Amino acid sequence: MLCLIIDQEQRQFHSSLDLQTLQAEQCRVETIQSPAGQVDSRVQNGGLYQNDRHAFEIGCLLAMKISLLLCFIIVFSENYSQQLPASSTIHTSACTIPLESNHKPPYKSSNTPCIYTVGVNTSSSNHQKTIQAVLNQECTDGYDITIRDYNHSESILVDQSLTAPAIIKGGFKSNAQLIHSTDTKTNYQSLTITSCLFNGVDIESYEYKMIDAPNIDMLIVTDCIFQNVVTLEQRLISCISNKNKAGFIFENTTFTNITIKNQHGFGTLVVFLNGTEQKLTINKCIFSNCSNADLVSDGGTIYLASPNQSVDGNEIIITNNKFINNTGYQTGGIYSFWNEVKCNFSNNEFIGNSKFGSDQEGCDARLTWQNQTKSLTEDEVKQKVIYLFEGSTSKYWSSVSYLYTIRLKDIISGHVDLDISVDYCKSKEDLTSECICYEYYTLYPVKQCVKEQLCITDLGNQTASNCPYCPCLSTGDPRANKACPAYCDKGNITTQCVCDTNKEGFTVAQCMLEKECKFDLANQSTSDCPCLSTADPRANRTCPGYCIRGYTQYNCTCDSQLPSYPIDQCLKEKNCSFDLDNQTVANCPCLATGDPRAGDTCPSYCIKGYVTSDCVCDFYIPDYTVAQCQKEKACKYNLINQTSMDCPCLNTSDPRAGKACPEYCVKGKVTSECIVLVNQQEILEQEHNVIHIV
Repeated sequence: MLCLIIDQEQRQFHSSLDLQTLQAEQCRVETIQSPAGQVDSRVQNGGLYQNDRHAFEIGCLLAMKISLLLCFIIVFSENYSQQLPASSTIHTSACTIPLESNHKPPYKSSNTPCIYTVGVNTSSSNHQKTIQAVLNQECTDGYDITIRDYNHSESILVDQSLTAPAIIKGGFKSNAQLIHSTDTKTNYQSLTITSCLFNGVDIESYEYKMIDAPNIDMLIVTDCIFQNVVTLEQRLISCISNKNKAGFIFENTTFTNITIKNQHGFGTLVVFLNGTEQKLTINKCIFSNCSNADLVSDGGTIYLASPNQSVDGNEIIITNNKFINNTGYQTGGIYSFWNEVKCNFSNNEFIGNSKFGSDQEGCDARLTWQNQTKSLTEDEVKQKVIYLFEGSTSKYWSSVSYLYTIRLKDIISGHVDLDISVDYCKSKEDLTSECICYEYYTLYPVKQCVKEQLCITDLGNQTASNCPYCPCLSTGDPRANKACPAYCDKGNITTQCVCDTNKEGFTVAQCMLEKECKFDLANQSTSDCPCLSTADPRANRTCPGYCIRGYTQYNCTCDSQLPSYPIDQCLKEKNCSFDLDNQTVANCPCLATGDPRAGDTCPSYCIKGYVTSDCVCDFYIPDYTVAQCQKEKACKYNLINQTSMDCPCLNTSDPRAGKACPEYCVKGKVTSECIVLVNQQEILEQEHNVIHIV
């Protein structure tokens, strides 16, 4: 049964049989049965039409304001008279839409609909050759129309009262599809389905697909709902294309309550990329309660294949979807089988999916790369899978399994965890009151987990057999500081306290370290426990020794608890000895040698032959002793008080001239003892035949 709500803002539009796409504003399905019994249902679009009429082709128009309900109850049969008894197939009510759907039928069932049959070769009192002819008849309580032809195709103009729904029924035929896009006519190579509701037929054992799109160029399905289906087919929606650059897009679409009953079932949505540069996009869709769990079947929701080794450039994008409570034999979610395809499975949410058996590894997805030519390591394959599912979440561990085959001989297999959104209990050591016991985790059986968890959540009501030792809890134990040790407080550690495993701002590691630093300091490293300012047992070993007055070392530590050598005096001595460059003269007087402050806050040291009045003589220059330095300074800056023995007489400006040194010669007063300067040539005259030329 396909139920569609039609709503139109303007009640005028027209239809065309030669259009390729179904547009968002309006959709129609043309149903054609071939003589062999197969169904060819094509989706077409419509536009504006005169005379205030609504146009349909056994299908749907969407996005209108005045509501009109058109329901297709399509029941196919080899023998109509045997398969469609009046009690089971002549429906007098409009279709029922599940409560979870947003599409609500605006009409209640009609009490006395006009019953007609439609067909070319049938005649009766209530028979017409076309559906249009029936709808042209006046009927205030609606229409119940049965199509008798195996092949029937027409365009329908509906101009009826809004209180008169139409029910149209066809003959059931095996292997039928509600919507079928065929490559026999080029004008159906692109198919777009928007805002349609697909409801399954109320029969549990029949074979059909809702969409079959072989060799199509482009299939776009958006804002649709596929629901309430039980089929013996291998797939509900089938997309197989050998064409280059073919595209398949499913977006904002829901697939719910779908059951595949076939031992070789593929899944709900099946896509084979057999051409090159093909692209599949599944985005913002919901797959819920889809089942394909018969023996040897594959995935519960999506089956992907690109098995042809000669094709390349294909791309699969499955993003931002939700997979909820789906079941399959191999996996409840995505099953893939390909050579090499560019993939993106990011930001999907997997909730409660399962596969056949007790082992639930791969319950969300199973990926298979076949006959790969590129050799990868086990870790490289694992990282490849992790990267594909970036940002995806699951409720189960190991929910994605993979198989990577290299040149048909080397096989790498394994499984990965997605971002787990549930805190599962992993072991007794990690057990908390909040974690959840996981029924498929064999390393910590759920029965044992539940039993031991009660010792945490309901300890007071447990028997001795359930909790034989009633061990003190690592956090939140009401017996703390009574029958059980108190929990440690940061900065107030005792030898008896225990570290709380759930204390904010004080982790177990921090707590244990603080205990070791306090009660086992001698055996701790300085990286874990910094050296103490006093009484550290590691002093002169892994920690520096404490400073001794007058014997400080550059790395010694000033003892903070030594009254005879206060810490400020110790620091001053250390600074004057090992950080003199940054000390003031007031704190540390200038040194007689080697002071780094010389020429800055301290006077410069004297240099031989270049002494200055304020330089100081360096006490440690072997070839320039302090005596030599001081003598040079005295001869330069205190010459008048020096002897000619210590400071030879100068050839000019010697303050001792005429005293300790001879006078300088003066013209006209030349003596044998005076000194004639070189620049006094005019004095060169013979007086007593003695001339001193300096």
